[in-house]
Amino acid sequence: MLTYPMHIAGLDRELPVCRINDDLYIGAFIVFGDAELTVACARELLKLVPAESYDYLFTAEAKSIPLIHEMARQSGASKYFVARKGPKAYMPDPIHVEDRSITTAGVQALYLGRDDAELIRGKVGRVYGDLMQLLTVMKGTPLAYNKDFQEDKESLFDAIDTWKATIDIFAKMLDKTEFRMDQIEKQLGKGFLNATDIAEHFAKQGIPFREAHAIVGHMVKACEKKGCDLEDLTDEELQAIDKRVTKELLGDISIKSCVNARVSFGGTAPSEVHRQIEVGRQWLNSLER
Repeated sequence: MLTYPMHIAGLDRELPVCRINDDLYIGAFIVFGDAELTVACARELLKLVPAESYDYLFTAEAKSIPLIHEMARQSGASKYFVARKGPKAYMPDPIHVEDRSITTAGVQALYLGRDDAELIRGKVGRVYGDLMQLLTVMKGTPLAYNKDFQEDKESLFDAIDTWKATIDIFAKMLDKTEFRMDQIEKQLGKGFLNATDIAEHFAKQGIPFREAHAIVGHMVKACEKKGCDLEDLTDEELQAIDKRVTKELLGDISIKSCVNARVSFGGTAPSEVHRQIEVGRQWLNSLER
């Protein structure tokens, strides 16, 4: 069998040459079953990635699994992640991305439990912490340059590194995310999310906001007692709360209507969201030029 000699991590190995297609042959680097090679490669890889430069060890479900396991063991990491090639029963609400591999025909999906993705969400707290450190340092200084600013580098670079890594991961994840609109709409009906919008609507109709806020508070209490939504209150029930309030005055207070009404800069109306997306897209395109 044709082989390809390789010296790696202080060891010599003969890699079997495998045909991928008529134009592509590769030397198959196999660590399965080679404990000596696995330990040596893990040791050399860890030299390239200082412990403070990463948060988690992550790999796809492939021949790298024993390697990442050994890297975790040598580095003292308590956990590492493996993206599986299919959803598993132990994964709560799995997420997935699609990718290509030179050794796999076509596109393959890689799955990760959503609870693992929550670890990434926790990075928000870390970046907020970096921000608070920076603001504290800056606030305590007078004019011009001060030696206090020597303390800003660690938090600044940590925030940038965390942000870049998180954005890269979530961009691929969101690209294949499927939203359950039926469940989203069901949850939107809970918690009286449109209460503040109703108070603002009353204020536009001439009711002082302080009074409007109190009226809506009584409306919420009435709904909780009746077990209904704000738009389900009858004219009689509204009049019992405040004589100025009627179904006609209330108007369309659906969540969709409230969202569409936020047309100010940075608002939630679809037209404004689309504008913000386009602005962001143009900014990203300008960075690539």
